[in-house]
Amino acid sequence: MARILYYPSQEASKENFIKKLWDFFVSLDNFTKVFLITFLFFTLAIPIITRQYLEIRQFAVNTRVFNPDLSLDPLPNEILIKYKPGITDSVKENILLKYKLKKIEAIPKINIERVETASVAEEIIEKLKEEQSVEYAEKNFRGKIQSVPNDVFYLDNTQWNLLRINTAKAWDISTGTSSAVIAILDSGVNKDHEDLSGKILPGHNFVDNSEDVTDKVEHGIVISGIIGAVTDNKTGVASLGWNLQILPVKIVDDSGYVVYSNAAKAIIYAADKGVSVINLGFGGEGISKTVQDAINYAWGKNIVIVAPAGNEKSIMSFPASANNVISVGAIGSTGAKSSFSNTGPELDLMAPGEDVYSTSISGYKNFSGTSIASAHVAALAGLIISANPKLINKDVENILTDTANGSGWNSEYGWGIVNAEKALKEATNFTAISKREELSISITNPLPDTMVLGIANIYVSANSDVPISKVDFSINGKIFATDEAFPYVAAFETASMPNGAYTLKAKAYDITGKESQPSNMKIFVNN
Repeated sequence: MARILYYPSQEASKENFIKKLWDFFVSLDNFTKVFLITFLFFTLAIPIITRQYLEIRQFAVNTRVFNPDLSLDPLPNEILIKYKPGITDSVKENILLKYKLKKIEAIPKINIERVETASVAEEIIEKLKEEQSVEYAEKNFRGKIQSVPNDVFYLDNTQWNLLRINTAKAWDISTGTSSAVIAILDSGVNKDHEDLSGKILPGHNFVDNSEDVTDKVEHGIVISGIIGAVTDNKTGVASLGWNLQILPVKIVDDSGYVVYSNAAKAIIYAADKGVSVINLGFGGEGISKTVQDAINYAWGKNIVIVAPAGNEKSIMSFPASANNVISVGAIGSTGAKSSFSNTGPELDLMAPGEDVYSTSISGYKNFSGTSIASAHVAALAGLIISANPKLINKDVENILTDTANGSGWNSEYGWGIVNAEKALKEATNFTAISKREELSISITNPLPDTMVLGIANIYVSANSDVPISKVDFSINGKIFATDEAFPYVAAFETASMPNGAYTLKAKAYDITGKESQPSNMKIFVNN
């Protein structure tokens, strides 16, 4: 007779096993029960808890908390207010009174006021953002310098950095001209250094608002040596920029920190001096709209702006991540990316930044950091402009990226390591695009035939292959506001205007002096 073979389910087997185990445990005496529980705790529970702790700790060690407000250490109780161009002083005064703010200073070229509040800055900022006359408000952040200390020296190969980027053949094309000025926004410089004598122009100190630009933290002097140390003088080091002139602009205090409002003022100062290149030697996390506006202002003056990627083994620092900035990471003597060099989608180029020999307060030293790398690119930009003064800043940027030793862009190396020889050859043979995009502008707000009252905001869309230097806004043919930095906005007050029809006009200008066709529309004031 056949029989059915029965296989119990896994669930049934498991329940049966657990029941037998429990019956066995219950049958034990109390001493054995305590011993068994203690044994199981130390052999099973402790390892699990320890592993979980280590995993949590490892996560904490490897995870970088991104908090712009804390990392940049903003100045307490300070706010930077950006007013829309066209807003009158009386409106600004009313804002100060309304929120009990004390004005510290103004940065008029980009319509910024630096103010102090006795209240909680974050709360006041949120209220200011609701004001029709205010474009934005933000804390006054800080950044820090971006390097770590670590002729005769060129000949004995101590200056590997210059050999790595093919400077010897590049110098056959150009060693720079004194008309190409590099503004170094940093900790200052020591003008009496034997290898910098005669290369330093009178500058300014924005830390204490003086003309004393003496470097006390040994950073700006290092950058100055890389960019423009006296070369071919049988003394010290060779610079990449031979004959380039240096404009020292001190923004780094004696602790190595930079207040962003000072950085913005310094950028505008350098731009108004007509320099060819601005080298920004600092960085931090987060974004400052005030510094971005200053950068846009300089870009609109046909200036090349260069900044270090940062040394935190992390995402790109600001202002390297800003628009209209050439961001630079660091390599060592083998050409490999430096372990400390930041990476990310904003990275443009790589240059020497490890154990680079340069001028120092005590004479000469080795230094490392992405600010060392950015100095090479700033100097090379100066040589490119010297070789072909007709180039605009966008052309210089394109030459640097097009001639870099890379096989396309990536987030670790950008477009690759700069090549001085190829860049200068390209500069001398470079011809601007015969037909660039037509400079154009159109008013996007308000719409035609709109009724306006109170404070009326104006927004435009301006397009050009060549950087735009400014946009003029006028009503009935009279200019009431000029904006020299993207985005181009303005505002006007209608309270004192009779009701009726008005012609609103906007016109753009590029850095070559070309004017756009104006954008016109009719609006109606109805207070």
